[in-house]
Amino acid sequence: MMLKKAFLIFLLVGICFTTFVSPVGASKGETINSTEMSKQAQIDELFTRLNEVVSEQKHLEKLTTIIPKNTPNNTQITSKIKELKEKKAKIENQIINLGVKKLDPNNNADMELLHELSTSTVQQGGDFTTFSTVPPPPDLESIANLYSLYRYQGTYTYDNVTYNYSYIRVVDNKGYNGLYKFNEYNAAPANATQSTIQAVLGYTFKYVFSNLLSRTPLGLVADWTMGAAIEGMDAYNTTLITSTSDPFYRIFASSTTQMTYYWIYYNNEWKMMGSDGTFSFTRTDFAAFNYQGQPKHLSDTQPTWSSSSGYSWWQYVENFHNNRSNPYYTQHHYFGSFNLSFYQATVTYTPVYYSSPGSLI
Repeated sequence: MMLKKAFLIFLLVGICFTTFVSPVGASKGETINSTEMSKQAQIDELFTRLNEVVSEQKHLEKLTTIIPKNTPNNTQITSKIKELKEKKAKIENQIINLGVKKLDPNNNADMELLHELSTSTVQQGGDFTTFSTVPPPPDLESIANLYSLYRYQGTYTYDNVTYNYSYIRVVDNKGYNGLYKFNEYNAAPANATQSTIQAVLGYTFKYVFSNLLSRTPLGLVADWTMGAAIEGMDAYNTTLITSTSDPFYRIFASSTTQMTYYWIYYNNEWKMMGSDGTFSFTRTDFAAFNYQGQPKHLSDTQPTWSSSSGYSWWQYVENFHNNRSNPYYTQHHYFGSFNLSFYQATVTYTPVYYSSPGSLI
């Protein structure tokens, strides 16, 4: 019970800190680490949810330019976008309440945190200690106007050494779209014959993750039929469906990547430890056909799913410690790619990943 209380009481404050050899015992270091890990697990989950909301909103905004206006589908999409914006604000507030700093490029004080920090404090067992002047992580001001930047700094004890680490999360929600990609695929041909229409309706489409280096999304339905993906499609007598000059079945696929860059303060300077990320993928299935001479358009957007690089912040610190003699050591954990298997075609989808912040612009 006392240990649990210690977890709740311990609060990490301050902006950044200098590296020092910890004078405390292993049990206290373990307590501090456990508290930090618990907090970061909550932050990670919230940032994944935030990226899924951002990704879905971008996807739907793109669809409003494709799906015919003044149709029920377009009206539903507009309403959903408004809902997502409200949801995004709530998640962001939860993240900030956990000690993550959202940087405002129009706020001089916030920009100062990136390149002109002077002193910082850290709470150790209830005592505040002020350490020497520490410079900030590398300047990211150049991308602050294009992306939302969220910064967190903390400490982690490993092998009796307490390190000060910092990470910047980059969220592409300001319209720059440097971490966003959108693709339109013809999953079935235009001017399809009746036999082709029947074959497409009976075909099993699927995701193939054999080349995915990041985590395979849990609970995802990896295969589907056109009728199962598009609500209302099964209500039509398939023998009366005829094709149009548009593709019978199109898939609109998009993803938004959220990059995270890690630094550590070592030998009186910030060193980049590496990068990882999370991408969120959204798919809309769209059917265009004639039914008894009348044009029909049906669409359905599937639940957004995410895949992360699979590394945790503390692993960057530990691996840096074990390789600190190498001045060029960094870790970058790429996504790889995955395939979508369509009727008579397979396409490869590679989410955006930039190992350096400088590549974001």
